[in-house]
Amino acid sequence: MGRKNTPMKYPPELLEELKTLADRFELVIRGDERDKIISKMRGELFAAQTSQPLRESDVQPKDVVTVRLSKTQQKMVRFLRAGYIAVPTLAGNLGVTKNTVYNLLWQLEKAGYQIDRRNTGNHRGGYAKIYRLAKAA
Repeated sequence: MGRKNTPMKYPPELLEELKTLADRFELVIRGDERDKIISKMRGELFAAQTSQPLRESDVQPKDVVTVRLSKTQQKMVRFLRAGYIAVPTLAGNLGVTKNTVYNLLWQLEKAGYQIDRRNTGNHRGGYAKIYRLAKAA
């Protein structure tokens, strides 16, 4: 008698580690894609100025005091730390609505995080604003 086809049960902590690793891969892949698009659209000079992670200009709250963030807020901080990103992209990556992303941005600012906003100049169906954690110029 053979073993019946029963689904294998994986330990929750292992699944969480796999999810975290997948999120990290997503950030690296998205960053590489962003760099290619910026280079193609605006030239190498612009890409060097905006696509590379820069040293944060001011200490963020985690450096000063302990701020308790939800897992969704923590993931959002990781995305914002990687560079400029649009609200719909954040919503898709976090599995939440755009309104929730705006609420999370407000919560992070209230917790002391400094968030940069940049107008894209695109008002014809594209993203009007993109966001990231405040960085040095």
